[in-house]
Amino acid sequence: MSDEIVLEVGAEGGSLAVFGERIAEGKWRFRVVRDEISFRELLSDEDLEGLVLFELGDYVPSFQDALKLLDRYPWFRLYPLVVHPDFLDLVLSGVKKRGGTEEETRWREMLKRRSHS
Repeated sequence: MSDEIVLEVGAEGGSLAVFGERIAEGKWRFRVVRDEISFRELLSDEDLEGLVLFELGDYVPSFQDALKLLDRYPWFRLYPLVVHPDFLDLVLSGVKKRGGTEEETRWREMLKRRSHS
């Protein structure tokens, strides 16, 4: 089975994503990916020393666990790139819980614009 993007958010220089793998009928497992590879082009070799620009996390058993891992970053303030339709309500609920109604409204508007483009 292969991973599907469940949630991807972007900012200048990189993205955060939650990938999900269907492991049984109605069952998923999730992992977080941090990708800041584009910084390689912007920084000197000296500045890059010791930086980890790509991180693939271990699988966790629930989407809520994956969101907790994302909470190391202000993910709900970033630009939504992909939201899997099966997880839209959970994502928007997570955004509202962390950023309030204003952030949820911003996400809804951005996602609506993306679906029309």
